[in-house]
Parts: sequence; structure tokens; C-alpha cells
Amino acid sequence: MSIISDVKEVTELIKKIGNQELYEKIVNLSDDIFTLREENLALKEKLKELESAFETDNKLVRHGNYYCVEGHEDALNDSIYCMACWDHDRKLVNLIRESGYDGVTISCNICNSRKAQ
Repeated sequence: MSIISDVKEVTELIKKIGNQELYEKIVNLSDDIFTLREENLALKEKLKELESAFETDNKLVRHGNYYCVEGHEDALNDSIYCMACWDHDRKLVNLIRESGYDGVTISCNICNSRKAQ
């Protein structure tokens, strides 16, 4: 049995006994259990996010003003990521290479940072 079903069972037994004060305490306890359960789920999700970010962080290699994934340094057109977005928000955002009269620049659509290459 789960803790929620146990609380429901105890609540029904107290209801049959007719002790209103004890019934109210069990209902409050049930609400607290539900809140703790929701917090636990949120913390587990946050932990997954942090573990994923840590794992990604260990795979990133800095090249000048951008990151790329270790082992993919030669495929720069497809796998360069914004340093500002990763360092600040832990978001891997692909950078865009643009050729202009002053040479090649890379830009990020998310943070709008421009870095000359």
C-alpha cells in the first residue's frame, strides 16, 4: 500500500468513529503529505536537469568564443554553441555563421551576442 492509500483508509476509519478533531488532523496531514510528494517530484526533476547539465558540461570544449562537443571539433559548421547561453542559462544554442564584408561572424539568435571569429 502507498502512504496516500493508508491515509485515506485511516481517514475513513476515523470518520466512522466520529472523532471530528482527529478527522481534521488527518485531513491536514493528508494535505501535508500531498505537498511533500509534489515537492519531492519537483526536486527529482531538478536533480535530473542538473545531472544532465553536468554531463553536458564535461563534454563541451571551448574554442575561442564558442563551445563545441568534444570529438566534434572538425564539424564546426554544425556543432558550435553559444558560450554566453551555456554559461548563463545552461542552454545549448547553436550559433549561426554569417559572411559579410568584414569577414565571418558568428551570432546567437537567443542572446544576440555577436563574436568576430
